[in-house]
Amino acid sequence: MVYAICIRNGLPHPFTSSAAGRAWRDLFLERHSNILSIRRPCGTSFARALGFNKENVDKFFQMLQAEYDKFHYTPDRIYNVDETGVTVVQNKVF
Repeated sequence: MVYAICIRNGLPHPFTSSAAGRAWRDLFLERHSNILSIRRPCGTSFARALGFNKENVDKFFQMLQAEYDKFHYTPDRIYNVDETGVTVVQNKVF
């Protein structure tokens, strides 16, 4: 992908073949380790994969539109939140 971006944008590159190699990737990640990291993908549960379908996505956006219409949120009140740091595993509370 890096090679293709360089070619498409006419950028100089050190690649001799049609791809950036593993050594280039490793050095790139090392140079930018303060902002990048390699993450291993985690499996998606069957129930979660099954629940992600057109009907459920449409229902979500209909509910979202109803909330926007009801409360008239301004752009500065809308935040993007992901699941980082949120556990889905049930734990006992002592």
